[in-house]
Amino acid sequence: MSERRQILTLVVVTAIIGILAVALTGYVALPSSDGRDIVVEEYRATFHADGTLEEEYTYAVRVQRFRMLYRNWEAPLSAEPLAEPNVEMVNVEPPEGALAYYKDHSGTVYVGGLGNAYSREIRSLAYDNEAGAFNPNYYPPGRYTVSYTFIVHPPIEHDDTHAHLNLKLAGEHMRYDQVTITFQDAEDIIEVYPHPPNLEVERQGSSIVVTGSSEEDELLEVELLMNREALNRLEGFPEDVANVKTRTENANSATNLKYGAATALRYGAQAFAIVMPALIYIVYYRYGREREYTVPRYLSYVPNRERKPWLVNQVFVKGVLDYDDDGFYATILDLHMRKKIRVTTKPGGLLIELLDTEVEEIYERRVIGFLQSLAEDGVFDTDRIEEIIEGLKLGEEGAAYVLGLRNRLVEITTSVDRRAASKFIVQGRGRLLPLVALSFAPLVASIALMATAPFLVRGLLSSFVLSFVSIIQAVIAVFAPPELYGRWRGDAYKEKLEWDAFAKHLSELSQIRRYPPEDVSMWGEWLVYGTALGVGDKVAKAMRALNVEIPEVHIASWMPIYFHPLVVASAPSKGRVSSGGFRGGGGFGGGSGFGGGGAGAR
Repeated sequence: MSERRQILTLVVVTAIIGILAVALTGYVALPSSDGRDIVVEEYRATFHADGTLEEEYTYAVRVQRFRMLYRNWEAPLSAEPLAEPNVEMVNVEPPEGALAYYKDHSGTVYVGGLGNAYSREIRSLAYDNEAGAFNPNYYPPGRYTVSYTFIVHPPIEHDDTHAHLNLKLAGEHMRYDQVTITFQDAEDIIEVYPHPPNLEVERQGSSIVVTGSSEEDELLEVELLMNREALNRLEGFPEDVANVKTRTENANSATNLKYGAATALRYGAQAFAIVMPALIYIVYYRYGREREYTVPRYLSYVPNRERKPWLVNQVFVKGVLDYDDDGFYATILDLHMRKKIRVTTKPGGLLIELLDTEVEEIYERRVIGFLQSLAEDGVFDTDRIEEIIEGLKLGEEGAAYVLGLRNRLVEITTSVDRRAASKFIVQGRGRLLPLVALSFAPLVASIALMATAPFLVRGLLSSFVLSFVSIIQAVIAVFAPPELYGRWRGDAYKEKLEWDAFAKHLSELSQIRRYPPEDVSMWGEWLVYGTALGVGDKVAKAMRALNVEIPEVHIASWMPIYFHPLVVASAPSKGRVSSGGFRGGGGFGGGSGFGGGGAGAR
């Protein structure tokens, strides 16, 4: 594959990964209620100065599989006063045909009307601190409204001048399409800090109205800075804290900053996943782009007969640092053609006779040394491979011998001669290290922000996922051929293109028909280099089509079959040994409010 095609393939693949990841992590906005079996179309809450909270949930049910529409709390729910911050149950108004119920902090279930027959079923299904409407026949598709009345007894921080209340209305809940929160008799409220901060706050006479929407499991919280006189009407659990006003303002400045950072990180991670392919291309263009050479599309002769087959396989096929077993088989064929060994076929196998073991090439010495370790009286019979593998059954000593041979073969068929590679390229993978380091930045930022702002975890999930996408894109680039970001030395890139053209010629029968070798010995040479280039099977096919018969065709075809069992041999498995009160919130800043929970359905 040409360098240009390699970089274009890399850019396209990483771009597809980035675009799909951005789409699948929810950056393509859908209408709020699309694809949902149930949604809260409207959530209305009214909070009175004495702590009374009136809530109204309007559900849109689209499939008949829900029988409980509920609202739960993180805080203790009770019908009686408690000695800790709690939510007092007052009333539930269910839709027609449904039964009101609630399950308090102790697990006791209360069912309205004539619903005692369902108490056990509700107890098994409902969470503690839950109130709702139970329909034993399930809710048909339609719109249903459930209303609640609670009295909130929250923790309240105060000093001599100001009071502070952080009211969390929802933490884990289904989506609310429309939210309206009204604070009645709000003369004592000095400032309202909604969480998330994009909710709108408006004073209407003596009331304050907060509006917006809330995504699934998004924090819905309102923090209030009030005059100290608010304590006279709100029955809660006051705590004397210094500098309430300053602490409230500072905490919410920090909260707004975290929300802003989360938003920036979300869009930044999205942009980074989209831009990463361009950055990869810039690294290539700056450091790895080669000068242009004019090389024919097909080359009908061996570009450089001085190159050993194993070197051609390592340097000019997939990548300079990518060697495979085709180079090993091509080397055996080449040694056979040079009369260093004699390979003959026999029924069900091959015989390899060692004729002249004196060779100069280090890699060729390793191949011959491996064959010698398998030979008896200078001849290696591939039937011996099956006998050797049977040694695995002889216990640890036999297994160690076989695995030693297997590891030696794996090394010969996969290890790379880096010194030889350095003669052809100046490696450039190091150029990608800044890009790899940069790809980790969104991940580190996401984790840090999640640790400091747990209430943003849900909103940061997409950023977290996309940060891994950027890392994956960078890693894919790192594992591309190293010469893509470096430089070929001298005219080595031209030779690379010539080997590609020769491989293309060997791959097409029509080309071979046009330019067949002049004598039979050249067919053997083509078979050797074709095997090294990974197209030996196509050369053999062309020879059969042209009725060219040389024994090396059968040798090339059968070698992978007979050596493969040794490559995959493994030792017997030895098995494996296996070893056998609520704290009420009310703090300053986002996510530390009192209450929590939210609307759900089951």
